[in-house]
Amino acid sequence: MRVLFFLFFFSVLQAADPILELAHKAFGEQKFDNALYLYEKALSQGANRAIVYFNMANIHFIKTNTSLAVYYYREVIKSAPFFKDSYLNLGKIYYLYENYSEALDLFRAYHNIEPSDHETIMLLGDVMRKLRMYPQAEKYYRLAAANDPAVSDPYLALAFLYRELEDLPRATAVVEEGLAQARNENLLELQADLYRDQGMFREAAAVFEILLLYGTNRDTEKTCRIYYQMADAFFAGGYSYLAADALQKSLTIKADDDKTAEFLGYIYFTSGRMDDALDFYFSRFPVSRAMAYQGIKKIFINAYNNDEQGLLKKITQFYRQNGIRDELYDLVAETGI
Repeated sequence: MRVLFFLFFFSVLQAADPILELAHKAFGEQKFDNALYLYEKALSQGANRAIVYFNMANIHFIKTNTSLAVYYYREVIKSAPFFKDSYLNLGKIYYLYENYSEALDLFRAYHNIEPSDHETIMLLGDVMRKLRMYPQAEKYYRLAAANDPAVSDPYLALAFLYRELEDLPRATAVVEEGLAQARNENLLELQADLYRDQGMFREAAAVFEILLLYGTNRDTEKTCRIYYQMADAFFAGGYSYLAADALQKSLTIKADDDKTAEFLGYIYFTSGRMDDALDFYFSRFPVSRAMAYQGIKKIFINAYNNDEQGLLKKITQFYRQNGIRDELYDLVAETGI
């Protein structure tokens, strides 16, 4: 769902009305109960009803008094139909509460007054998509893209619409269209997902590599997530060495990431790289002893079943050298060997 921001209007039409000025000041200072009291008082003394009702509606929305917010926005529309922001804010409330038909009427009313407003055009597309009016939604997203070709959200919305319709090639094409206008991290992530969904694993991994180069102020969590997605794409495409390399890089950034570590151990094991797997689990012992033990146990069983004496000796030496013979006995007992 699109993040919806509400408009808070502080009118300049408050000529020589000290109570209204105090009410606006209280609103600005987030003293909402005081502001409501002053707005009521201003109304009783003949203040502009539309201005007062609009600000009262905004306050009630902030205080999650949704029914009162709706009531006051409706009062603004009845008393001052030209007060366009009431249509938009009330439409956003209905959208948030999934009353899409009401939201659509209100967004259309605002759009009729402000036909070039980008946010409203996008909201019209969103609400039509919710109502499964796909051709109409596509029309508004295309209008938004034509009006603001360097903005990414119309291309994202169109791609998600086509993806919902299971038209992945068309979704991919519109993402590429958006990227031709302006490189955008969200578009790149979606492009990688679409490539992966279509079995284009190497291409998906390449886009994740671009993402890692593209981001400059990305936090650690997101960087590691991209490495993980890149590894997943490489592995799905049969490039296990490249997948392992991506996961190793992620662990140099966040060593305590068990999910990444488990994936890397799994890749080593399923790729038959038992020595690498064993060395990796030995290195994980100080970080996550339980996970390392489970990985070593799996290799121990595999080595015993395949009579790989070198691996069995390596495991035995590791436990003895580290003075944890009891755990070695547990390992033998648990595996039933």
